[in-house]
Amino acid sequence: DPPKVPKNKTGHSLELDETNRLLEAVHNTDFEVACMLAMLCGLRRGEVCGLRWQDTDFTNNTIKVEQSLVKAGGEYIFKTPKSDDSIRKISAPLLVMDALRKRKMHVTACRLKYGPEYQDHDLVLCTDIGEHINPDWVTRNIKKYLKLAGIDPIRYHDLRHTNATIMLLNGIPLKVASERLGHSSVKITGDTYSHVTKSIDREASDKIDELYNQRAK
Repeated sequence: DPPKVPKNKTGHSLELDETNRLLEAVHNTDFEVACMLAMLCGLRRGEVCGLRWQDTDFTNNTIKVEQSLVKAGGEYIFKTPKSDDSIRKISAPLLVMDALRKRKMHVTACRLKYGPEYQDHDLVLCTDIGEHINPDWVTRNIKKYLKLAGIDPIRYHDLRHTNATIMLLNGIPLKVASERLGHSSVKITGDTYSHVTKSIDREASDKIDELYNQRAK
């Protein structure tokens, strides 16, 4: 029989007070949107780097995930997300939409400033002349702003884990969390965050205990 492949560890999730400190550190910086999209919306790094303005709906406060920036053959290309379930539309918190509005004003100003030199790929995160950013940029910046916020180092991808953990701990149904994260099945979400669902299971048991203890009294 082939050996079993060990499951990857989930990673590290920030505590709620740490997320607030990080949001304060990135406020009004060029990293604010990249931080929020991962930590408050659960987008992957490639999805953040591939997000376009046409994917943002400021009327309904939604974001569509339809393309991702990935490295192939030594260069970066845009492609559809890795699975059909990764292609999704999610409601975005108002503070994320506000940060996107500010970002759009900056991009519009750059487009006017550089005129014909501007390369319009409709990207939310881009250089001042419209080119896509190197995804390593977000990796470098998360280290910078975690240090400013006085938080121990984590990976940029751990902001996505933080989003998932916060959703589950605050009563968001597993299926809803799974759809927002773009997982191909609820089982993947449950297996990945089993440490969280176990604590929720314990909490459910305690609540039932409490209800029936009150009844006994």
